[in-house]
Amino acid sequence: MQIRRTDTKTTEHVLTVTGDVGAADVVELQACLVEAATEGDADVVLDARGVTSFADSALAALTAGRSRTKSRHHRMAILDGDGGAITVSLHRTGRQFRFPVYGDATAATRGLSADRAALARLGGISDAARAQYSDKVTSPIA
Repeated sequence: MQIRRTDTKTTEHVLTVTGDVGAADVVELQACLVEAATEGDADVVLDARGVTSFADSALAALTAGRSRTKSRHHRMAILDGDGGAITVSLHRTGRQFRFPVYGDATAATRGLSADRAALARLGGISDAARAQYSDKVTSPIA
């Protein structure tokens, strides 16, 4: 597995993963996802279009990354094709509804933006409020 940051002046942190992702790669993938989710005020996009195989055990890394992004009031999306390795793993394990998967970066950006807008309409935290409080703990029990 190879993983690298590829975001350039976007509103999302983009991690590009290529090659085989196996059980031995879980710790590294999780660390990269959590780090991206923790940095700044941005959503996380995992570009997995170059992943050739994906072990179901590596879904733990995606779950940890998703949990971290949600705790920071962000979102995580995956770029992968219909028959892509991660998409197949998500369907095989019944987790396809937990992770939004898009075929290209434009669709992911639109989807994340629509999700932010829907959350704001429902009374969730808005982008402006999130920017104001992004470095502060927002948990009511903290």
